[in-house]
Amino acid sequence: MPLKAEAISKRSKTAWFLRDVSFEATQGEILAIFGPNGSGKSLLLQILSGREKSNGGRVTLDEMVLPHASGTAIQYFGPYPNDGFIGRLSTVIRPGRSDNSADRVSAAITSNARVILLDDVFCGLDRDGREREFERLRKSAREFQTIVVIASSSFEEVLSFCDKAAVLHKGEILQHGIAENIYLDPASSVVAELTGRCNVFEGRRTSSSKAEVPKFQTIVGGHHLLAGKTNKARLGALNRNLRLAIRPEHISIAFGASFPDDNLIKAVVKRVKFLGPSTLVSLDAGGLELEALVMRLVGLEPRGECMLGLPPDRIMVFAE
Repeated sequence: MPLKAEAISKRSKTAWFLRDVSFEATQGEILAIFGPNGSGKSLLLQILSGREKSNGGRVTLDEMVLPHASGTAIQYFGPYPNDGFIGRLSTVIRPGRSDNSADRVSAAITSNARVILLDDVFCGLDRDGREREFERLRKSAREFQTIVVIASSSFEEVLSFCDKAAVLHKGEILQHGIAENIYLDPASSVVAELTGRCNVFEGRRTSSSKAEVPKFQTIVGGHHLLAGKTNKARLGALNRNLRLAIRPEHISIAFGASFPDDNLIKAVVKRVKFLGPSTLVSLDAGGLELEALVMRLVGLEPRGECMLGLPPDRIMVFAE
């Protein structure tokens, strides 16, 4: 019983709010529509629920076009109380007058809907509260094989609680799939930056497109870097700049003479920011500004010199 959105579009004159949005969610699955504020998440959920009309495309549940699927119940819950709604097939429901997010989650779980749409309903909860309510939601979805679609602007939340994600940016789906795979292998530098801290910088390929190990030189700093095996479509032309990226947690910091990783470059510490369980280190590598996220930082202070290791298999390449 998959829920499918196929080429959903919404526009006003020449302004597009959603453009050819397509994705699929299956029974017992929690899918996140992830994107920054203004990306179109709420509008998309309202179209799925029948609250808003689209200018193109269709929504189907079990291969039946909505809202004409007999007996279908798609329930929408927004970020405010008394905001429940069951598709176009019923009337507005009242989950309660409380402004408590947990109450709205409870109302969603007990609604007997085949599809639950949750639009930022966890905004009023602290971390422990979100974890508790997400676990309740996950258990209910698995037990009753409910399809749950959540709008979220936190990819950390998506990784923690959702099975799959669709990255929505400026009204378009940029990538759709397992949340962990999107984080580790983003389809573009835009997705890489949207889904978490990421060092993105320009470089130019210096090796043949047939080389087993592609080589690059950064535009700023002139650093020579190796990357892991890369799809040829991402390598770009030799005479064109492309974008390289690496997550901060994948950069290693050392200041000994011996270091096992490839792609060693010298850097100077600019700032150190304590984040509790981790430390964010801002670095300057010959003008190339990078961030490294480490568990502990021992023996380094601002203006101190160190060596950075950028593992080749962690460097992402985007021909954009």
